[in-house]
Amino acid sequence: MAKDFQIDDGARALLPASTFDGWFNPSRPMPAVAPEGTPPRQFDYPLVFNQQWMPRAGEKVGFHHMRMMADGCYLIRVIIEKMKDRICAKDWHFRLKPQPGEYQAETRERSNKDPRIAQLTRFFEYPDTQHSWADWLRMLLEDRMVIDAACVEVQRSRMGGIVNLPPIDGATINVIIDATGRTPRAPLPAYRQIVKGLPEVDFVDGIPADPKHGQIVYMPGNVRTNKVYGYSPVEQTLAIILTLIYKTAFFQGWYDESNIPLAYMTMPENMSTGEMLRLVREIEAGNADALSRLKLLPVPSGGKIEVLKKEEYNAKFEEWCARIFAFIIGETATPFVQQNNRATANQSDDTREESGEQPLMRWVKSKIDRIIQRPDLFNAADIELVWDEEAATDPLKQAQVDQINCTIGTRTADELRQRDGLSPIWEDSNGNPPIPAPAVSMQTEEDEPGGNDDGSNPPKKKGDKTAKAAGAQKKNPSRY
Repeated sequence: MAKDFQIDDGARALLPASTFDGWFNPSRPMPAVAPEGTPPRQFDYPLVFNQQWMPRAGEKVGFHHMRMMADGCYLIRVIIEKMKDRICAKDWHFRLKPQPGEYQAETRERSNKDPRIAQLTRFFEYPDTQHSWADWLRMLLEDRMVIDAACVEVQRSRMGGIVNLPPIDGATINVIIDATGRTPRAPLPAYRQIVKGLPEVDFVDGIPADPKHGQIVYMPGNVRTNKVYGYSPVEQTLAIILTLIYKTAFFQGWYDESNIPLAYMTMPENMSTGEMLRLVREIEAGNADALSRLKLLPVPSGGKIEVLKKEEYNAKFEEWCARIFAFIIGETATPFVQQNNRATANQSDDTREESGEQPLMRWVKSKIDRIIQRPDLFNAADIELVWDEEAATDPLKQAQVDQINCTIGTRTADELRQRDGLSPIWEDSNGNPPIPAPAVSMQTEEDEPGGNDDGSNPPKKKGDKTAKAAGAQKKNPSRY
């Protein structure tokens, strides 16, 4: 029987000795060198990590590189701006979290009666008292997609209440870690702003006990266990962005006055040096800019013109880059792709909503919910941000959805009219809504087909359907 041994004096688990001993055994592990009770680390960070106070000091790509690449590449900049427009144009509202088994109408009624909902709505209409919700959100989305370091400062009144949430450039924030590689909690400093290359002010992750410290909410979107900073879409595609910038700069030389002439012309074999000089003077007299575009080579070769600059621009590389940028950011690449049919464009729009808008909308919702639910901030754990449902852009498609909702009872006609800005039918009719008009028949004759000539099966009259619909409305008026 194998002998048992105890791994640790404080451990209760016993393992057989054959775990490490045996024929060609792996040997016993080296004893741990860390003091007893040392917690595990998130990652193997470098020594004196916090002494390198410059943001992303140990990374190959800095924040300034990502901003420069995002501003210098026209293609990814257009896609980023378009995505910011889409997200900021969406409607939103606050509500109480639905209780188990509660209907949406009941949740809406409870939310309308809660005064905190109105207070939060008024606050986030201008979160920093200077920029509207859309402008404020655009700054956060910019830092999310370019450097993945969105950040807001928490400004409080003397009584401790939150008065402003102004955005801060996340490129100036250096992350501080504790012995486990994680962000320390208050009262220890968790973040430090670097200005002019020097540490200016410390921030804590919580209510600061020291008035010299401030409070920020640091909101990266793509975090990893081996890094303390986020991983933005711009950083992920940095090599492609740099290649596209180089190609754009290369082709710009075709349109400017560079040292490469438009063409060159060799002189005929029987032309003397004086005749060559006279020809050059005649060209200069006729067009002072001629020599910058035409180079005369005194080489006897038969007098022919060779064009150097040909306006041939291949956009296949740009189209491929647009597909990659659109895929990683979530925007559709339809405007940048040639020969695109309607079905492909619709599929691209659906893919954009699933892979682009929804992740960014969920990121915004999670960060706003965290701000309003944290005990050290607004302390409203039962309130959440909700994006409003958007109506379909196709009128026929939206009409079909509305008809289905009214048929199965998930929506009423008055709710749909209120959504479209119309007054309710019930109020306009003083409790007697109009009877729905019957379907218009396409028959030219007064009677519908189906009757026999001998009168045994008489045809149905148009008025029969109208009377039948009116009778059904009297029996069940709530349906109409």
